[in-house]
Amino acid sequence: MYSVLLAFYNVLPLVIIVDAVGIYMLMFKENMDPRSFVLWLMIILAFPFGGFVLYLLFGCKYVHASLFHRKFRKDSETGMTSSTSIPGADRHTEGNEVAFFGRIGDSLPELERSLRGAARSVHIEIYRIPREVDLSELVELACEKARAGLDVRLLAGRIDIMSKRALNNLRDAGVRFQPFHTFFYTVITTRFRYRNERMMAVIDGSEAFVGSESVMDIRGPAASRLEMRFLADWAHAAKKPMEDVQDCAGNGDVSVQVVSSGPDLGSDVNPGMAEYVSMLSASERSVLVSVPFLVPEENIYNFLKLSALSGSEVSVIIPRDPKHWYQAWNSKAASVSLLKSGVRVFFTRERLSEGMMVVDTNRTAMGLAPFNSQSLELDFHTSVIVASD
Repeated sequence: MYSVLLAFYNVLPLVIIVDAVGIYMLMFKENMDPRSFVLWLMIILAFPFGGFVLYLLFGCKYVHASLFHRKFRKDSETGMTSSTSIPGADRHTEGNEVAFFGRIGDSLPELERSLRGAARSVHIEIYRIPREVDLSELVELACEKARAGLDVRLLAGRIDIMSKRALNNLRDAGVRFQPFHTFFYTVITTRFRYRNERMMAVIDGSEAFVGSESVMDIRGPAASRLEMRFLADWAHAAKKPMEDVQDCAGNGDVSVQVVSSGPDLGSDVNPGMAEYVSMLSASERSVLVSVPFLVPEENIYNFLKLSALSGSEVSVIIPRDPKHWYQAWNSKAASVSLLKSGVRVFFTRERLSEGMMVVDTNRTAMGLAPFNSQSLELDFHTSVIVASD
């Protein structure tokens, strides 16, 4: 017993230093909500060494935000954060043509057509190389274009062991591949946060396909803005200078705004949150929202309730069987307060992996982050707002 007390006495100064550093960072370097602050404070005090390591890996945003802020400065120089309506978002573009596909399978023939007609470049940004859908023909088309000398690139948020063979085949064909994060960074952090969940394919800088479940085919100036989004992410991942992008001409009558959110924007600017608020504030008759699961995010929930109390017909659709079992409990619990405010909540047997919102049948946002603070602040998302008369 004496030896244990002596050992503890010897490390007590180090325990005090570790606790002091952790408390200092929580109080003066972080911008957490009170619940997260209290949780991490208790963990650090209860487990001085292990708790501090856990905080650095899974709770600390200060160090990572400093790293990503360099990316935000470079993005700002391209004008991708110059929106006057949604802080931190890209500007509106007019003259676009947009086609909507309810399922990714419905969009594949159109994507194949676009790939066959590609004359200059094919740029694809994806969270994870898919294994569930057979895309062998599209992959072969991309390889064929790379062999023909086109600039074909693939930027992936995560790399699975099962996808190594496919990546080797792509590289052998001349496709340029780049992971968004380094392998070490991916292993220690991105399973829980800082995930790059942007999903897009841009062909010749003039046509873009956006979405992972439902897909929008966009032709016009907005495709050039999505091309810029891809090249900015590529420059960050490859540690290379940003490349120039020329805006393409538009012949359509649809307004499109690209909204990108992520930890690179810092805690003071949250385009994902502002996008929800902007859409809900503009509603006059109806709001239809579909999300993968419900987790209470006070600001968005208040705007949903306010829209319902103001006379709009607000409906929220969530899957009955979400990806994780605990999300079903969260969704049911979070739906109670919405129902009490007049929001209609529907459970579907369809599996939903991304958010979508339709306001007054003429304004749509697709590719929205799940409306919880974790996804809105700590994951990289790109969505599009489409408005048409």
